[in-house]
Amino acid sequence: MTTVTISDVRLHLGQLLTKLADEEEIVITSHNTPVARLMPLSLSATIATVDRSKFKAKLSAFIARQRAELGKQKLLPGNSVALDRESYPW
Repeated sequence: MTTVTISDVRLHLGQLLTKLADEEEIVITSHNTPVARLMPLSLSATIATVDRSKFKAKLSAFIARQRAELGKQKLLPGNSVALDRESYPW
């Protein structure tokens, strides 16, 4: 992983794109604080697939939990969110 400043990106974009083509991630910083991450398309597609599958698993678990709590009641977005919110120990 390479870390560069915003001004480095402006000056050396071509070289950075070559690094991306070589499957390397690039973190862009502003005043030593990371503000963006560039990654090759192949890497971002893999990450998106992993995140999507985790989301689907969590959503399925949420729906199953709501069905168990509500029985045969119709699941409405407002009802399920409100009931889930009430179950948290605020």
